[in-house]
Amino acid sequence: MGMFFNKPVKAWGMHFDDPLMKQLFEACARLNMPVSIHFADPIWMYEKMDSTNDGLMNAQNWRIDLTKPGIIGFDALITTLENAVKNNPETTFIACHFVNLNHDMEKLGTLFDKYPNLYADISARYEESATIPRYMKTFYEKYQDRLLY
Repeated sequence: MGMFFNKPVKAWGMHFDDPLMKQLFEACARLNMPVSIHFADPIWMYEKMDSTNDGLMNAQNWRIDLTKPGIIGFDALITTLENAVKNNPETTFIACHFVNLNHDMEKLGTLFDKYPNLYADISARYEESATIPRYMKTFYEKYQDRLLY
């Protein structure tokens, strides 16, 4: 049990688009304070731990146990981010590590195109994007005002 605007709140399992977060996001907007959030983990942490998993070496150590209560999958997490960004257009959101969408930069581009209040930082995922240099050059040029480090 934690406190949220002086009210007791059971926060375990609360997701980013939970209605209880609305007051916080509105306060951040009023204060012109961006919300910086680490969102999800790389996709391979959610996938089967077998030879088809491209990130198996890291995933074995950092896997996400989707059988635990309140734990949702990657796509569902991204949906919670999109819901929060869409429902709080006056709040600036900065999602860390390309929103962990390195495997689907088109999705990140779509989110940028839809929501001018969404930004992403490029830290800790550069190595994944470095494998597609021509695509990333174009992406960086198109979204240069939305990417931070």
